[in-house]
Amino acid sequence: MSSRCTGFLSQPSFWQEEGDAPILKFDFGWLASHTDEAIARANAWLPHVGVEPSRVDADTKPLSSEGARIFRADANRTFRSEPNRLVCIKLLSFSQQKFGDYQQSLGYVAGLLLLFFDPATCFKVLTVLNDSPKYLPGYWRGEATACAVDGYVCEGLLKPHLRARLKELGLLPETFVQKWFAGICIHHLPYSILFDFLDRFFQHGNSYLFQFFLSFFDTFEDEIMRAANNPEANMLIRFESAPEDRLRQVVEEASAQRYVATIQSLDVHKCRISAFQDGGFGASEDRDVSQLEVSAKMNLFTLSGRSVSRYCRIRFAKCPAGSGIARRCSSEAKGSKGGPTSGPRANPKDTKGVSASKATDFATWYTQVITRGEMIEYHDISGCYVLRPWSFFIWEEISRMLDAGIKDLGVQNAYFPCFVSQEMLEVEKSHLEGFAPEVAWVTRSGESQLAKPIALRPTSETIMYPFFAKWIRSHRDLPLKLNQWANVVRWEFRQPTPFLRTREFLWQEGHTAHATAEEAQEMVDAALELYERTYTELLAVPVLKGMKSEEEKFAGSLHSQTLEVFIPATGRGIQAATSHHLGQKFAEMFGIHFEDDSGRRQLVHQSSWGMTTRSLGIMIMVHGDDKGLVLPPRVAPVQVVLIPIASKGDAAGEFKCWQLMEELKLHGIRAEVDARGNYTPGWKFNWWELKGVPLRVEVGPRDLDRGTCRVVRRLDGSKKDVEQSQLAAIVRDDLKDIHAAMLRKATEERDAGIAKVMDWSEVVPMLKQKKLILAPWCETAASELLIRRRTKEAEDGKEAALTGAMKSLCLPFDQPPLPSGTKCFFTGEPARRWCLFGRSY
Repeated sequence: MSSRCTGFLSQPSFWQEEGDAPILKFDFGWLASHTDEAIARANAWLPHVGVEPSRVDADTKPLSSEGARIFRADANRTFRSEPNRLVCIKLLSFSQQKFGDYQQSLGYVAGLLLLFFDPATCFKVLTVLNDSPKYLPGYWRGEATACAVDGYVCEGLLKPHLRARLKELGLLPETFVQKWFAGICIHHLPYSILFDFLDRFFQHGNSYLFQFFLSFFDTFEDEIMRAANNPEANMLIRFESAPEDRLRQVVEEASAQRYVATIQSLDVHKCRISAFQDGGFGASEDRDVSQLEVSAKMNLFTLSGRSVSRYCRIRFAKCPAGSGIARRCSSEAKGSKGGPTSGPRANPKDTKGVSASKATDFATWYTQVITRGEMIEYHDISGCYVLRPWSFFIWEEISRMLDAGIKDLGVQNAYFPCFVSQEMLEVEKSHLEGFAPEVAWVTRSGESQLAKPIALRPTSETIMYPFFAKWIRSHRDLPLKLNQWANVVRWEFRQPTPFLRTREFLWQEGHTAHATAEEAQEMVDAALELYERTYTELLAVPVLKGMKSEEEKFAGSLHSQTLEVFIPATGRGIQAATSHHLGQKFAEMFGIHFEDDSGRRQLVHQSSWGMTTRSLGIMIMVHGDDKGLVLPPRVAPVQVVLIPIASKGDAAGEFKCWQLMEELKLHGIRAEVDARGNYTPGWKFNWWELKGVPLRVEVGPRDLDRGTCRVVRRLDGSKKDVEQSQLAAIVRDDLKDIHAAMLRKATEERDAGIAKVMDWSEVVPMLKQKKLILAPWCETAASELLIRRRTKEAEDGKEAALTGAMKSLCLPFDQPPLPSGTKCFFTGEPARRWCLFGRSY
């Protein structure tokens, strides 16, 4: 490695500690394989900015609480290693004190420079970039005025039809100029292209940035004009959908003489002054130019609050009505002096909060909660969804508990391919028939038709069991217990619903082989018990354990056990998890034999069992309310949010919140401080209620005087003032109490939602009251089909109040007494057991 590298890349353990660091998100392995080249190219930047490498470290003044928070957050978003983060914080702090302001893009540039240079050299480079008119003057101020002004300049450089199209799409040049210019494309361009970009930038300065702008819109002109909507165009402008070869072409052609000549023919400074005035920054009825500081030398623009407001109003007027940028500009214009003045639920047209009622418009409520609560995002393929970090954290917590419990049962994790051949899938005909409508097939490879179609797994029996047959020879090979964490594709044609009925979902599936039926049954029971504990102990959701009917059992199984959950708002049941005794049918089909201890050749007895991301949807439907999510404490990504309530300029409350947060974290409590200055406390209260955080802690001036803080529960809104010194202990107890209260409330609603019925005439009235039906049943397949048909007919009739036919949910393990001679509620034949019926998802 070159001796001229004095940055983090010179650390022997760099790749072990920082291999997945956010600063390397767009590296894609280039830097590791081109380290010497990258170091040489980075050193070549220094002469352009007139900087000599230095090993003298810089000292800083003590950080303010606000600075500590911001720099810590940006350092965490850049590096993994704590020592490297501290170096980054120190550099950012010194730069902020030197420049008198700070903007996040400065953190991006500082992070990249720290890979190659010591902090003092980095600081010198940053100073030149910040101060010199050649590079980024004014770009790293808190108010992104320079970016907005240059956005106007760029807008004037565009071809008229492109300028008109961007306005139609609601895309203002300043929104992406900030990313391209202020952050010099770091975190946007792949490193192999980024270094070509930076080589040219350091040599030619911000002239190259304008040339890059023109080159991009010339290269992607057709795509921008064809973009169907704002998100499609935005993905292109953020380089997310732009092919790498064409991005490289943009970078290279930006140095072409035609672009150089275009920019050289302009007086950029005059263009900026013109844009500054025409854009609403400087022009006003009273010619309020005295409020503006315009430095011709450094091209710095400082705006008053009134000027920002005027600018937002003008830009809002130029955007298409209803566009995202129009809504944002309108909000900024109204709240320029202190952020939004109301919470996310204050405005019925606001897309931040929940406006639908769970009781009267459940479908809309559910959609709003999962999207506005940042649980999912819709994908462009119907039935497929993005699990956002808020929901994926919950799935990770579920996975952790399940994985530990599965391993305690002696089950090992493995992974099998997601593809299954048509021959293997068709080995077990009844199994295939159960999934046939949902199987997705791969039929092409590029332009070539596959000789035989390949299925994507709807489940893995037919993928795994040929290997079971290969691995099992003797009773000494048993039991074989495997589990895999995987995705599954079932091409649902019914209405897809996020978490509940999706074309792709995540799950764990366990598959075991045993010498006896009794051992297989023990495995089936143990898996179902683990699922029950996961729902009750983690998600605070009560379940009903039972056996599936012959019609409802897993295709090809001996019998299926299930957990069923009641959703009070809709009166429906939902299958929460299943565990199947497969018997010897699959063993016979796939030839899974073993030789017992007496030398006889036997078929194994098998089980399979699984739990999916449907569990998240169940949790949401059971606990959520009209304010949004209500998360069980044990899976909440943030268990406590601390919100400072302070007058302007008073940082004492925020500082105390950070102290309390650290104390909570020391006790294993997931806590976060919301110190965003552009939102009011009321807005934050509503936002975190929408997100379902179990506890909110408020710290205001009076709390500081008394040494207390206010604790508010999301579940019921109850409030209490507690001593700050006792907060951690009280929060720990409150989280336990909240879980117990959520489980108790859901159990009471579940029990109240089950109606015991003895005669068919009682069924439809109970279903109309959103009840599940517990009834004595003869358990015949014919009667089950007729029950579905009759309730469907009731739905289609004039008095209908149903939204789906009733079917059997389970034969509960916990059976009420069934007196001798009890008749089936439907056929009048002798009843065998009580069965739980209902509409279901």
